[in-house]
Amino acid sequence: MHSYKNRVFLKSLFIFLVLSFCTLEVYGISANDGATKKYVVVIDPGHGGADPGALGQLGSKEKDINLMVAEKVKQLLSNYKVTVQLTRLDDSYVEVHERALISNFYEADLFISIHLNSYIENREIRGSEIYYFDYQREPYTKRLILKEGFDEENDQKIIEEWVNDKENSIKPSIKFANILADNVEKNGIKLRGVMPNLDLAVMAYGRAPTVLFELDFLSNLTVETKFKNGIYVDLFAKIIKDSILQYFDIRQ
Repeated sequence: MHSYKNRVFLKSLFIFLVLSFCTLEVYGISANDGATKKYVVVIDPGHGGADPGALGQLGSKEKDINLMVAEKVKQLLSNYKVTVQLTRLDDSYVEVHERALISNFYEADLFISIHLNSYIENREIRGSEIYYFDYQREPYTKRLILKEGFDEENDQKIIEEWVNDKENSIKPSIKFANILADNVEKNGIKLRGVMPNLDLAVMAYGRAPTVLFELDFLSNLTVETKFKNGIYVDLFAKIIKDSILQYFDIRQ
């Protein structure tokens, strides 16, 4: 069995391969960076590649909309003290667990996973849902050890550090979720709730404050139309951007 350091190396190598065609920009390094970049936000455009996610009646695919919104958020934040990294940069699939590890790799201050909902049994349903991780220390510790392949005796220090980081991330996660919810409602989007969730794996293994944002229901024709014409891409990107700036107390 690999030592913990070897496992970290292998996971880091995977991340580099996923993002290998990118250069300095991916790492938040450019001529205008340096001391001006303070916060790191990792945004995860859900799905990708062979996994399209939800499908709309007009042919829209969740994976494409997620990426468009994420890219727009990055653009909107380019003039602020925020470095935005994406877990995928094109129509490729990144395994859910690796998405969380990417946020750890970049030592994110905030991790946001973007998704779209669907409910074909009732296409009238619409609205945003926001999730944060439902944390309990003992079950989480067991889950982490199993997933990461830790040795309980030899890896005790890193296990404790990781679990403590996760525990300390929950209140900030709820804080950001509530800020996001407030901005959803301020922009005229129905809010269906801010809820804890234990089953969404993308939220489980990141060490930063983390939320999963279900923007709206792609199964609703009006919602899909507004994403297709760009209105909702711009609106939800603005909602996320405003929420990030508010969370970090950065003036607009």
